[in-house]
Amino acid sequence: MCSINFLILSSILLINCGSPARKTTSYPYIRFTAMKCLSSSKSVSSFDCYVKAYSRTNTTMNVFVNLTRPIFAAKARYDLTYKYLTNSQRSIINSTLEICEFLNGTSANPVFKWIVGFMKNFDQMLHACPYTGNLIFKDLSVDIKQFVSAFPSGVYMTIMKFFDDVDENIMTLKFSQDLISKDRETF
Repeated sequence: MCSINFLILSSILLINCGSPARKTTSYPYIRFTAMKCLSSSKSVSSFDCYVKAYSRTNTTMNVFVNLTRPIFAAKARYDLTYKYLTNSQRSIINSTLEICEFLNGTSANPVFKWIVGFMKNFDQMLHACPYTGNLIFKDLSVDIKQFVSAFPSGVYMTIMKFFDDVDENIMTLKFSQDLISKDRETF
């Protein structure tokens, strides 16, 4: 009788506390970890930028720019590096674009076309030159589906330098982000 009770109790414990049917799902996400804004001339632009964390897996970037003069021929240099091993970094994408020509349709660049896909909600940026006044990028996040197929998990550093013929550094945005694809167990 004692062995039957033990067998029944063991079965109940295995069913309730043992290894229930678990489903492993992969949930990749991008977490912005740091952001820095730099400029060579405060007379051309004043700005503020920061990363805002809503949760561990949901962070957004916020950039507020006030241009004090019109920018007629904006250019951008984009550099994406991947950190591997300890401190070694490898440049994945390094490209320069004339923004005004690209937005007018006279220049084609697949990398920047991909980047502009992230900025569909920011209409004030996607217009023809000149750029003047305030440019506000609030709660900028990234659609992870575009990154999963293109990049492996890891730590990335992005540097975007905006310049024109008058000022070689209107603004430089440096931000690091973690592309995380880890497994989690769900019941």
